[in-house]
Amino acid sequence: MLLFSCGASSTANPHLDSTDYPNEQGVRVNTVREPIWRFVRDDLVVSVNGGITWSSKQLPVGMSSMRTAVTVTRRGVLLAFTSAGDTLSVARAIDATAPWVQSLVPIKWPQGVALGPTYDPNMVTVTNDLATGATAVSVNEGGAQTGNVPALFVSTHQGTSFTQLPVPTRYGNYQVAMISPSTGIVVGGDESQGVWFTSNAGIARKAVSLPGLVTGPAVSFFGPTAFGDVVYLPVTIGTGPGAQATLYASTDGGSSFTKVLTEARTPGGVVAVNGPNVWWFLGPHRIMESSDGGNFWKGITALRLAGSVASAQLISRTDAVVMTIDSSCTRFKSGCYNSAFQQATNDGGATWYQSTFEPTKRE
Repeated sequence: MLLFSCGASSTANPHLDSTDYPNEQGVRVNTVREPIWRFVRDDLVVSVNGGITWSSKQLPVGMSSMRTAVTVTRRGVLLAFTSAGDTLSVARAIDATAPWVQSLVPIKWPQGVALGPTYDPNMVTVTNDLATGATAVSVNEGGAQTGNVPALFVSTHQGTSFTQLPVPTRYGNYQVAMISPSTGIVVGGDESQGVWFTSNAGIARKAVSLPGLVTGPAVSFFGPTAFGDVVYLPVTIGTGPGAQATLYASTDGGSSFTKVLTEARTPGGVVAVNGPNVWWFLGPHRIMESSDGGNFWKGITALRLAGSVASAQLISRTDAVVMTIDSSCTRFKSGCYNSAFQQATNDGGATWYQSTFEPTKRE
């Protein structure tokens, strides 16, 4: 989700699906009440009013918090995804009290690729553009034995159907931000990272250059974030103390980008956007914030914020919820744990407190 404001215009978003959100105006500058979710063991805990009240819902049979990607649409529809072999499993509930309805989406992997054993689970990530209702899903098959094989999907109308998108190369780790069933960007690749724009569901793509950036092995793209037809893309060049993070923004659905902000000596990071409010989480404990769509920025030092922010949701100009990760191994690839915590702020990110829910510990 996100927004790079072009002023206080109230012009209707041309990509907005009026059948989903009738009489909506000015989504490019208006905030939305963002749904929030998290796992408590294998239960999905959901709030559709910015964390004021919560509902708990057990995941459907065959899904666990270990291998499930989740999103909640602006309408409050719950979508959960797992994947193995050549199938994407989708579970959908119209709200936290409704039953899950499960379906299977076939995956057409790129021709000529080496796939792992079909019983191996695939990695699934999902993003939701609350302003347009587009849900984008990235599936990654393989690993050390086969290389990363990507499959990308997009859905509108609250996840009732999915369209698979072509990918630029047969191998690589890709993420996608779609602002409509046909328009958006694909980001990622193998050693050389890239950005591609499509206006016809990936059938044709154009490579997009980012001002001042030369792609290569030292360049890492973080996940793109979209709010309406605006897309933010964080990029890190280098590793360690010498890393430099740059935030790029597009106001035309990803067809072109401008450089918004550069932070030296830091990796990063996760972007959260809601209306004109934009927060860029840089590690450790550093947030760059804008309340006018990225024209003016201020830095926040948040010592109580965990150092590793995995995802963030921005509720208003002062309120946000993040998922943070604590992981370690006592021995090489053994004795490992991965604990996810939810933290929240209501004072613009200066102070953070932990949710009253127990942290989710995944052995």
